[in-house]
Formats: sequence, structure tokens, C-alpha cells
Amino acid sequence: MQRSITPTPDQSSNRRGFTIVELIVVIVIIGILAAITIVAYNGIQQRARAVTVESDLNGAAKQLAIDNIFTGAYPASTAAANGGQGLKTSPGTTWQYTYTSADNSYCLTGTNGNVSYFSSSAAPTPQPGACPGDVNGGVVTPTYTLAISAGANGTVNTGVNGGYASGATPTITATPNATYVFSSWSGSTGCNGITTASYAITMDGNKTCTANFTLDPNWLTIGTQTWAKANLNVGTRIAGATAQTNNATLEKYCYADTESNCTTYGALYQWDEAMQYVTTAGAQGICPAGSHIPTDSEWMTLETYLGSATAGTQLMPGGSSGLNIPLAGSRSYNGSFGSLSSAAYLWSSSESSTMAQRRTLVPSMATVGGGSSIKSYGFSLRCVSG
Repeated sequence: MQRSITPTPDQSSNRRGFTIVELIVVIVIIGILAAITIVAYNGIQQRARAVTVESDLNGAAKQLAIDNIFTGAYPASTAAANGGQGLKTSPGTTWQYTYTSADNSYCLTGTNGNVSYFSSSAAPTPQPGACPGDVNGGVVTPTYTLAISAGANGTVNTGVNGGYASGATPTITATPNATYVFSSWSGSTGCNGITTASYAITMDGNKTCTANFTLDPNWLTIGTQTWAKANLNVGTRIAGATAQTNNATLEKYCYADTESNCTTYGALYQWDEAMQYVTTAGAQGICPAGSHIPTDSEWMTLETYLGSATAGTQLMPGGSSGLNIPLAGSRSYNGSFGSLSSAAYLWSSSESSTMAQRRTLVPSMATVGGGSSIKSYGFSLRCVSG
């Protein structure tokens, strides 16, 4: 009997291949893994470059400092450093170097690949980025210009003028002349309206700033002259019976040997002490810097401007001049005090033979009295600018 054999279907005919969707998923996964690997590698490479550049800059800063010590100046180029042997670098590191002879300073940018760090004579520690105007990892660093100037009656530190990288914070400083005070900065955003004389300005754009100054409220301009608004009161009080001498101590008298009278009326000085033992007309004497003891002719200029016929009345307390010179009295050559509230005596810096010229104010006289007195008297002192 014959047996019928039924063929077994080929098992491979039942196998199914990857679908398009599955293939796309696999490809995407592979791409993601590859991207992660590349990013990780790039991060490691960037860190390695940063470490290399920082190390090179630290070594360069030390070498440049040595050159400065031994030659008295930083080298004009990287090739001139280290006695002409140049600055050492790791493979792939390149230099950008700027030397300024005016102030013997430098700025050095080191770049490896697309990583840049910089250091300077002012700040040798490497920082990310580049010196102003240098290429920073393939990109030119923005450079902003700072230009500061002073208005009338003051100065500024113009040495900070120049180019700066974005975000730099140079310090600008305004200094008033004698008898003036700083008022405010004007100009670009970042300085306009600032009332601090010295501060760090942020360089986020080009900056043009002007320092403005106004007359010190303790001084008063009359005509072409600027006068102190109070009698001078400086020094250490000594007894009226004691002569002021040329020693290391600035000495003063207070009426009736009472300190509060110096506060109210100002101090009294012998002519030599006031002049600090010189005899030059117009000497500064004990007046503040930028001012001096008025000469006889400067007193005359003031009187003429006010009108000689009524200058005395105008100069006394409540007078229209605004100087309000108090009737402070005097200390006599014998050490006694007198004339408080009834007369004012003020020294000039002009001699008259062995004596010195003075001015006198008394309520009964509308004019200003003149004349000369022996130098051992103790009179008031009113300073004038210049």
C-alpha cells in the first residue's frame, strides 16, 4: 500500500522582515547615540584646549614679568620675549599680543582651536575671551571706546581713555580744583546724571563722559575774585599771652582764650604765623591749597568792585556782598584782647616797611579802613582763591 506524503511547508517562508518604521526607529537611535558620543568628545576636547591655553598663558605671564624685571619693560612682541627665544606654546596654541610703550603694559590672547583666553600686565590670571580687538576663538571681540573729559574747574583721569572689550569696567575719576566741588557726570548712558566722582563704568557701548564742577558753597565769587565765606579757623589754640612761633605746630588765638569764639568769629593770627614765615605778597600761607592771603591790591580790587564809598557796610554781617565778615576784634601785641563786636581787622600779605598792611571794618564807617600794623598783632584772616 502506497503512503501519501504531504510536503512540509518551508519554514523560511513564514519569516517576516523589518518594517520601514522599525528601520527608521533603529536609524534614529543610532543617530542619537552618535550625536551624544560626538558632543561628549567635543566637550572633552574643549576642556583639554582650555586647560592647554590657560597653562600656556600662565607660563607666558611669568616669562613676561621676568623680562620686565630684567629689562625694565615688557617685550615689544612675543618673538622678543625670553631674550629673543619667544614665548613657549603647546601644539596648536597661537598668540595675539599688544604692547603699549606709553605705560609699559601688555595684553596677550592665547587661542587653541576655537578656545581663547587672555591675560594682561594688569591682570595676569587667564580669563576666558580675548583682549580688545583680538580674535576670540574665531570671532573678533567687540571693542568699545571710552572718552572722558573735564569741564571747567577740574580734572579727570584721562589715562583710562581708549578701547575696551564689552563688559569691561574701567574706573573714571573726577577731581575738582581748589574752591570747587564735583557736581555730576554728563554724556552717554552709564555716566549721564551720575553724581559719584569716582566709579566703575560698564563698557556696553561707546562712552563719552564729561565731569562737571560747581563752586564750593563755602566760597563766593565777587566780580573776578572768589573769596572764602568765613574767616579762617585752623590750628591749635594757644594763650593770648604767648607769641606764635615758627615751629612744627600751626598756632592760633581765640578771642579771650575761648575756643567757641574761634568757632563763631574765626581765629586770630600774628602776621608771620599766617604767612608761614615768608614775606612774599600773595603767599598761600595757612590758606587752603589753591588759595592765598590777599594782597593789599586784591583788597582794593574787592572794594572798588563793591563801590569804595559803601564797601565797608557791604562786607560786614548782613551786608550785600555776602561775605559777612564778623567783627572779631583783635589780639594786641601785648597779649590782650579787645574790640570784639565793635571792629574787624584783617591781614593782607603785603608788607609796609617792618609792618604789614591790614583792613579795618567798624559799624560807624561805611568805607573800609586801611593802614599798617606791627606784625605781632593777632588779626583775622580771609582767604582768596588763586
